[in-house]
Amino acid sequence: MDHDPGAGRFYEREYIPPLGIYCEDADFSGAVYHANYVRYLKRGRSESMRTVGASLTDMLRVPQPFTFMV
Repeated sequence: MDHDPGAGRFYEREYIPPLGIYCEDADFSGAVYHANYVRYLKRGRSESMRTVGASLTDMLRVPQPFTFMV
């Protein structure tokens, strides 16, 4: 099975998310603003859940809802 380069992947127990840095994420020197790291963690969480077929909406609809915190 070929790997979609735009999708994340698991390596053993670690998830490697697809990560794109946009110009609005960084200053003029190319340094990423520190507050954006939380955004990257949240994107990684969402992408890892999507990769394994999990749905945040479904997890919140069960009798004992749960979610993952960043």
